[in-house]
Amino acid sequence: MNNTRLKLAISVIIFIMLILGVFSCNSTDVTNISFEVLENCNLQNVDSIANGTGLSDVELVIANQSDYEKYIVYNGPIEVDFNEEFVIAGRSMWQTHGVRVKEQSLQLKSDILRYRVIIGDMDYQMPERAKYGIVVSKAYMNYQVDFIVEKED
Repeated sequence: MNNTRLKLAISVIIFIMLILGVFSCNSTDVTNISFEVLENCNLQNVDSIANGTGLSDVELVIANQSDYEKYIVYNGPIEVDFNEEFVIAGRSMWQTHGVRVKEQSLQLKSDILRYRVIIGDMDYQMPERAKYGIVVSKAYMNYQVDFIVEKED
């Protein structure tokens, strides 16, 4: 009888440890980060700093007004308050046809901001690059940013 209780107690302890282990491994937690989109923004003065990989050609993290004015051309309704916000922006590689930004998301995962941009085809054949930019809370300024630029399936 004592042997059965011991096995049951060990089984319960192992079960509890497994449950605690599953819920304490939060290093893969993903947090969606809110942002404002800089619709139809353009980049300037960036040809010499092409620093992207894959479909990403230029990747910028802009933390001040002077860099914003140097690299971003934007006449939209959003004004960036660099005391409270910063800008993440980029440009895709040349595509053989027209492209547009279909979707953007920003997630914090394993202490890395993952900026995902999906580009889709347009109906015209003129070579083009997709340009994209978002305004994010300064609370996330010190995280590394990974640009993930993909074509729509």
